[in-house]
Amino acid sequence: MGLETKTIEAIKQKWQESDIGVPSAYWQYGTLWVDHPPAGGVEAVKEAMLEVLNPGLDVQVSKLKATTTEPWDQYAFDIVGEVK
Repeated sequence: MGLETKTIEAIKQKWQESDIGVPSAYWQYGTLWVDHPPAGGVEAVKEAMLEVLNPGLDVQVSKLKATTTEPWDQYAFDIVGEVK
């Protein structure tokens, strides 16, 4: 199972355990994107990703605020750091 699949499965499990629902999460060009997560959703995604990643790696979260053409917040999760 690839990294993308493992992280999506871990995120779905974390959201279900937290009773948040089902995330709208997808990978594109090495970045995980999550559209309009509910309260607690961003933290749950980061926690799930850290559980899957190798030690020494971290997750950087960026928020893209809603606009008039796309009226929802979107979050980007990038893997950063080096494995030592």
